[in-house]
Amino acid sequence: MQNIIRFVNEGLEIGDEPLRFSHVRNAMLTLVQHGLVVAKRNPTMAEADASRAVPQLYTMDLDEVLSRLRFSHYLEHTLWSHGEVAWHLVSVVLKYGRVARTFMISEVRRVLRDREAEEISTELRRLLEFGLLRPVAPYISISETPASPSAPAAAVDKNMQDDQPLRQGGQKRKLEGQPDTMYTFNRNEFNLCLSKTLMCRIIEERTNTYAATVLAALLTSAAPAPSGNRVEVDFMKLFEVEQTMQDLGYQNTQGQDTIRERERLRNVLDLLSGGRDGREEGLLRRRVESSTTVGGAKEEPAWAVDWSHARKVLMDAVTSHLIRDQFGGEGLRIYNLLNERATPQKVEEGQIFSTCMLPPDKGREVLNSMTRRHIVKWQEVSKTPGGRDVSLFSSFWLYYVERKSVEMALMHDTYQAILNLRIRFRAEHKKTVPLEGRPMSLTRDERIKFAHGCRSQDILERSFLVLDSVVLVFRHFGVG
Repeated sequence: MQNIIRFVNEGLEIGDEPLRFSHVRNAMLTLVQHGLVVAKRNPTMAEADASRAVPQLYTMDLDEVLSRLRFSHYLEHTLWSHGEVAWHLVSVVLKYGRVARTFMISEVRRVLRDREAEEISTELRRLLEFGLLRPVAPYISISETPASPSAPAAAVDKNMQDDQPLRQGGQKRKLEGQPDTMYTFNRNEFNLCLSKTLMCRIIEERTNTYAATVLAALLTSAAPAPSGNRVEVDFMKLFEVEQTMQDLGYQNTQGQDTIRERERLRNVLDLLSGGRDGREEGLLRRRVESSTTVGGAKEEPAWAVDWSHARKVLMDAVTSHLIRDQFGGEGLRIYNLLNERATPQKVEEGQIFSTCMLPPDKGREVLNSMTRRHIVKWQEVSKTPGGRDVSLFSSFWLYYVERKSVEMALMHDTYQAILNLRIRFRAEHKKTVPLEGRPMSLTRDERIKFAHGCRSQDILERSFLVLDSVVLVFRHFGVG
C-alpha cells in the first residue's frame, strides 16, 4: 500500500493536495470489491498472530479490466436469453461487483414492483445453474477463490450458507444467524456465451440459418473448464440435438415430416463434420457410441464441437477482417498467399505480385506497409554461396508470415485503438456532463450540442465494442 501511495503522489504539481492513506485505501477496497484488484498475503512476511495487521500485495487483473468493455454485451445476452428479471439481477451484480442475496432481490423488487420475491429467487437460481453468476466469499479477492463451474449451483449455495468465511488470520467470522450469500458474475461463462454467438454468426454467413441453429444446439454442451482458460464439450446424439433445438425454439415438429426433418438435420451434422466419412477437417467431431436397448446393443453416431477448430475459424475470420481493413483487398491476398500452407512459405516479391495479380508499384507499397507493421517478415538470402554480398541488390529478399508475431501485432494494434477510443470517449463525455444535469433548461444551441455529443459517444462506444471482439477471440479459451 505504501508503494501505491508513493507512486500516485510522485507527479503532483505545486499546490496539489496529496492523496492520503484513507483515500488510497478506500479506492483499493472498491477495486477489490469489483474484482479488478487481487489482494494476496505477502509471502516474505513471517506468520503473525491474528491480532496484528498482515501486509498485502495487490495486483491488477487485466482480464477483469477488459471485461468492463463487455458489460453491455453481457446484459444484452442476459435479456435475450433469460428475460427481464435476470437482466435486472445481472445489472445489480455488475454495478456493485459482488452483492448479497437479500440486497439483490430487494433492488430488483424496487424496480419491478409487480414481481414477487419467490419469482426473483427462482430466476436467481436459474442464473446460478447456467453459471452466469456464482457465489463468492465476501472478505477475499474474487479471483483467488473461483467457484468450480462443474459444481451444482444449489450445492455451492448451501455450502456458502453453512460454512462461515475465514479471515486471513484464520479466525471465523461471528454473525448472529446465518450469513447472507454473496454473488458475483462469472466472467468466463459470459465470455464463452459471446464466443458462441460469434461462431454461430460466422456459420450463418457462410452456410445458412438452419446450420447456425444446429451449431447453437450443439454449443449448449460447451462449458468453461475449472481452470477457466479451456472449454470442455460433451457429445450429443441425434435425438438429443433434436430435443435441444425444440427446447430452444429453433425447430417446430408440428405439421412437419419427422423423417424428412431428421434426415435434413443429419445432413447438416455431416456437413459440419467434414462429410460422412470424416476425412476432411470439420467444425464437429463425430464418434460412434453404443447403447443398450430392448432389442440389444445398438451403435449410434454422436457429435461434439471441436473447440480447437472452432477457435481457429474465429481467429482466421477476425484476422482476415483486420488485415482487409488495414491493408485493403491487396494486403489480404498477400497474407492469404503467405499463410495458405500448414507451414508458412517464404516467397520472393516477384512471385507474390504475379500470384496475387498486383502491379509491382502497388504491390511494393502494400508489402512495405505490412512489413513495417510486423504482419509480414522478410529474410535476406545471398546469391553467392560464399557469404553475404555487400550490395543489397545482390541478394534475394524472401517474405513470409510468422503466425505468433501476427497475433501479437494485431493484439497490440487493437489495444492501442481501444485506448485511443476510450480517451476520445472521455473527452466527448466531459463536454456533455454540464448539460446532462439540466435537460429541461437547455437552449436550442445547447440541445444541438448535447445531441451531437451523445451521438459521438454512441459511435465511439460501438467502435471499441467491435474491437473488443478481437481481444475476446485471441485472448480467451485457447487451444493449449
